[in-house]
Amino acid sequence: MCLISLTNFVTIAPNSTKKAAIHLLEMSGLKPSIPNVRNGLCYRLTAYTIENMPYRRYHDIMRYLRFFFLALFFARCFFPCPSAWALDFSYKFSAGDKYRIISTVTEDVFVNRKPGYKAEIVNRIALEVLSSDGGNARLDAVFQSAERAFPFDASLPQEVPGNEEPYLYYWSREYLSQYDQDRLGYITIGNEFFKPMVRDAPVFPGRAVEVGETWDAGGIEVHDFRDSLGIEEPYHIPFDARYTYLGVRSWKGSLYPAFSVSYRMFMEGAPVPGKVYPMRIQGASDQIVYWDDERGQVTAYEEYFRTILDLSDGQIWEYR
Repeated sequence: MCLISLTNFVTIAPNSTKKAAIHLLEMSGLKPSIPNVRNGLCYRLTAYTIENMPYRRYHDIMRYLRFFFLALFFARCFFPCPSAWALDFSYKFSAGDKYRIISTVTEDVFVNRKPGYKAEIVNRIALEVLSSDGGNARLDAVFQSAERAFPFDASLPQEVPGNEEPYLYYWSREYLSQYDQDRLGYITIGNEFFKPMVRDAPVFPGRAVEVGETWDAGGIEVHDFRDSLGIEEPYHIPFDARYTYLGVRSWKGSLYPAFSVSYRMFMEGAPVPGKVYPMRIQGASDQIVYWDDERGQVTAYEEYFRTILDLSDGQIWEYR
């Protein structure tokens, strides 16, 4: 009895090559066990027992097997296919769909490297898909943003009575916006709109990506400096982001495909009309995004960020 052990050999091959391999083994008197791993693409050749096989026939089979595995090697090199865990991320839109998104941001604000105040910002977004052709959509959005701030050494107040106390205030602003977004996430929007604040992020490469694979894309942050700096127009800050597919992660008891988004910003700003303007902007953002592949939308995300503004009046404001 001769035992040929191929337990640890895993290959990816098209169906035609797989069928040829099974036919070859059956003609040789073998009983192959080739379980389907996923999508009819990945197969594992386990072990085969050859009983009472003549010496010449054994060598003929070994020659055919060597030829078969060499053909598989070249097939994988020249006709690559994604693994079972690869995922083609894309947004999905249907006319009439409506979404409600709520996010909460807590940040510490430093002025001239000294603690200034703490803030809690609540953002509420209402989105409606006005039209969609399957790959692109026209979106109508209402953004509401509310902030309350309090001294650095104070705890978060439950009720804010108004503006009687220093450094303790509450304000709210509403933004209307309309824009187009394609299936990969890229946005087309007029320069007059302040929202969405982060544009062209997250975006996708338009192909299946493996776990651990990265891709790069540019994006823009748009800031409303009307109240803080007296700048009336939306202020654009470009960035280059790197994405990494992390595989499946847990969020609040459910499993979702997840990817990281990381970018750094540095810009020396030109003078713009206003009380003051940013002469230098530095920033960083690191996010984990949980993706609902069935809906084609972000389920949730976590972010850690830091932004430093060197202003034209000599002050340095830092948000983190």
